[in-house]
Formats: sequence, structure tokens, C-alpha cells
Amino acid sequence: MPKPKHDSPSTSVHPVSFSLSIGSGLLAATSTLLAKLTAQASDTVQFTLPFVGLVSVPNRSILVPLVVLSNIAMWAVFTRALSASSSSAAVTVLNNSANMIASALMGYIVFSESLSMRWWIGCAFVLAGSAIMNRGGDSIRPVPSPSKARAHHKYDTRSKKRE
Repeated sequence: MPKPKHDSPSTSVHPVSFSLSIGSGLLAATSTLLAKLTAQASDTVQFTLPFVGLVSVPNRSILVPLVVLSNIAMWAVFTRALSASSSSAAVTVLNNSANMIASALMGYIVFSESLSMRWWIGCAFVLAGSAIMNRGGDSIRPVPSPSKARAHHKYDTRSKKRE
């Protein structure tokens, strides 16, 4: 008798959901970058507004709203990815993977942070573990409901008629 086919979460990622998941991870990394820039900001930005003149604004007053907006955008895109996918695990794995790698690359490019071999090995383990957890449904058969399991058990006396 052929085994019933069970779709694993890794095979059920729709292209739209895939793109939205990666996009939400990139937005999360952008929010991280902006938050780090906010923590390091100390000087002011000056610009001229029509009818007002020269305005001096602290960098933080510009960056904090950008951090908030990028987080709002990330959650909006992430929830759309969840809605478009049949697997919340796949969306979460893709989001976290994109966030982790993009944050590392942004830190390297913007802040000249070093990425040691230990970091890359740790990143690989985290991503591999996430992928393994996501693929866990491949070898698991569905558990029958207790009433069906009881009806098929040969020692169950409740399913047999009593005389």
C-alpha cells in the first residue's frame, strides 16, 4: 500500500510568501542598523524650511521615528508573508535568516565590524538548525485521533459489543 504523501513546510512556500519573508528580514536588519545609528548619534542636522528659515534638529529626532517606521513596515510585511504561506515555520526561518545575514553585512559595511570565522560557523549552525526544524515534517506521520486509534487496537474492549 502506498504511503500517504505529506507536504513538508519547506515545500509549501509560495513565491510571494518567500519574497515577503526575505523582505521582512531585510526591514528588520534596517531597523537594527537605524537603532545602532540612533545610539551613536550626537550632533544635529541643519536645514532650511520655507517661511521658517534655518532649523537645527538633533539626529535622534530623525532616526527614532525611522526606527519605529521600519519596525512597523517589517511587521506589516511579516504578517502578509504569514498570510500568504501555509507554513509559519518557513516564513520565520526565512525572515530570521535574511535578518541575520543582512545585519552582519550592514554592520561590516557601515561600522567596519569584523565577522570572524567563529561568527560565520555559528551563523551556519543557526541556519542549519532552523532548516532542520523546518523540514521536520518530512518523516512524521499524522497521529490518528484517540477514538480511531482505540477502534483499531486489538485489545480494546470498548470498541467490541458486549453480550
